[in-house]
Amino acid sequence: MIQRRNCLSSKRNDMLQARKHLGDNIHGMIQMTCIDGKGKHMTCIDGKDITQMTCIVCPVGCGLSVEQADGEVKVTGNRCSRGVAYARAETTRPVRTVTGTVVMQGGGLMPVRTRTAIDKALIPDALAVMHALRCPRQIAMGDVLAADIAGSGVDLIACDDGPTP
Repeated sequence: MIQRRNCLSSKRNDMLQARKHLGDNIHGMIQMTCIDGKGKHMTCIDGKDITQMTCIVCPVGCGLSVEQADGEVKVTGNRCSRGVAYARAETTRPVRTVTGTVVMQGGGLMPVRTRTAIDKALIPDALAVMHALRCPRQIAMGDVLAADIAGSGVDLIACDDGPTP
């Protein structure tokens, strides 16, 4: 017999506490599904935490289930090896390419991006640097506007040429 319980949780510990409470009152296998603070579904089946996500590497969009136990990551639901690599990276160290605009001296906006992806946790700091930055009007696509943005080791670069004089 499977007992199902749903909850909305911002912390994994909330889910485990709820499972412990329910486990004292219900016998059999307990399955709980929660939405963690990152918008991913977490399921706890008999003490195993399973994160459910959609792979974005290709247009197929496989539904992946990622189980973490003792430092190992087990991925199911993938149709190719790229899904496994995506799920492992997304679970252990998620990264994103940050894009935005920076105000140019004398007016106007310059589209910018990080040269490569940075840790997801550094995005708010990178956006704060972008907000405070003023770039010169004479700039070329690919020019570095801020080196090592937010301590990430990645440069912030211009995505367009400045206006012609």
